[in-house]
Amino acid sequence: MFSVTKAVTATALHIQAERGLIDYDKPIAHYWPEFAAQGKDKATVRDALTHRAGIPLMPEGIASHLLVRSSK
Repeated sequence: MFSVTKAVTATALHIQAERGLIDYDKPIAHYWPEFAAQGKDKATVRDALTHRAGIPLMPEGIASHLLVRSSK
């Protein structure tokens, strides 16, 4: 699931950039203000796409099993 969503998300973002809706060199916080918390205010869209945004871990209290909807 996760590998497929990365490609779809990246494609959608590139389409938005091509249409002038997203600027790769603007901070992510320009589009998502809350992202700037805890020193992430300078991370750009380009940084995120190239895995250089400095976000190595899931937020505390979030585990991968919490991201998957149970069929029960």
